[in-house]
Amino acid sequence: MVAFSRVSSLSHWFLLLLLLNLFLPVIFAMPESYSFNCPDGEYQSNDVCCKTCPSGTFVKAPCKIPHTQGQCEKCHPGTFTGKDNGLHDCELCSTCDKGDSGVCVHM
Repeated sequence: MVAFSRVSSLSHWFLLLLLLNLFLPVIFAMPESYSFNCPDGEYQSNDVCCKTCPSGTFVKAPCKIPHTQGQCEKCHPGTFTGKDNGLHDCELCSTCDKGDSGVCVHM
């Protein structure tokens, strides 16, 4: 009776390992959209890569067609982006030029 119980327990473990062996590859084979890298000069938005907005602007609306640029908008006074980006807001300036230019002085 003890031998039968031990065999039954081993059978359960074997079955569990067999099922894990079958299903783990399926679980980890997620669609490519869940983890992918966009090329240089692009950023990921939802399931597509969009071209970045130029410095001094931010992404107002991302692209809908892969590898195109969405809608970029100029940074508001007192904010900036120092390089091409996929940001949804510009960063606050440390100090700003008080003249008409509104140029940021980032320290």
